[in-house]
Amino acid sequence: MDMMAVYQEGAYERLCRWVQAECRRLGDTDNPEVSELLRTAVRCLKERPVLFKYCAEEVANMRHNALFRRFISALTRGGPGGMPRPIEVHAHDPLRYVGDMLGWLHQALASERELVLALLDPDAVVDTGPTARRFSSKGLESDIGKNETDLTFVLDRIFEGVCRPFKVRVEQVLQLQPSIIISYKLSNTLEFYSYTISDLLGRETALCNTLWALKDASQKTFFDILKTQGEKLLWYPPLVAVDLSPPPAVREGVSVLLEIIETHDGMMVPASGKKSDFDPVISALLDPIIQVSYALHLMVFFPL
Repeated sequence: MDMMAVYQEGAYERLCRWVQAECRRLGDTDNPEVSELLRTAVRCLKERPVLFKYCAEEVANMRHNALFRRFISALTRGGPGGMPRPIEVHAHDPLRYVGDMLGWLHQALASERELVLALLDPDAVVDTGPTARRFSSKGLESDIGKNETDLTFVLDRIFEGVCRPFKVRVEQVLQLQPSIIISYKLSNTLEFYSYTISDLLGRETALCNTLWALKDASQKTFFDILKTQGEKLLWYPPLVAVDLSPPPAVREGVSVLLEIIETHDGMMVPASGKKSDFDPVISALLDPIIQVSYALHLMVFFPL
């Protein structure tokens, strides 16, 4: 019996090395297919949690490198034959540029999640819907023997590498101080994808932490622009027209306010999220207009 146990452990170790080699091969292709033989081998390795963990780490490392290469290629070279075009071609258009990067990451997450499920938990039911939370017991958090391995770690590791190049590019967009409308739409887009990707990947992961930090930075940029323009309006109040019509600066402020309200009403809301508090936005936009209008009223009807 002792010899049988030795042979069995040797077989498991050989199986583990074979699975690791197959996992390395998966890192060489963009859309790998998991063979039935590999799935069967992984099922067998679940009887040995330590060996299974080695294989899960191999998958994470290989797909981490492959995803990083794919993301940089999508940014700078585009698809085969130049189609689709490189994402950085649209760097002059902040909304499309950031939106294309977020869309690419979201699509890649769905693909990688499906791959990890098929490889490391082939008996699980794939749920790529927006309400899939972290990876529940019906998803990617499976009971592996006596030890439960959180497979969210695998996807967290896979997407860890794309965080920095994505963050650097979004920060460059924000540093250029886009218009008020563009800044507000950027903030809404980042918030939508922050919720959506957190539903799939888990809040406490590298990619989600990056997304939420960028959402906060974009909101700060938006309110900084509002504050600057509001202070400018108050410090340099416009002249009163002879016919008492609203000054151009006031009309422009009201026009921006109406467009912001329209954008807010039409913004996308993820299944797990809700529209952000709109009162601070209204106050930041409307208060300077009200204050300067009152000051102009005093100048006209109560001149010094």
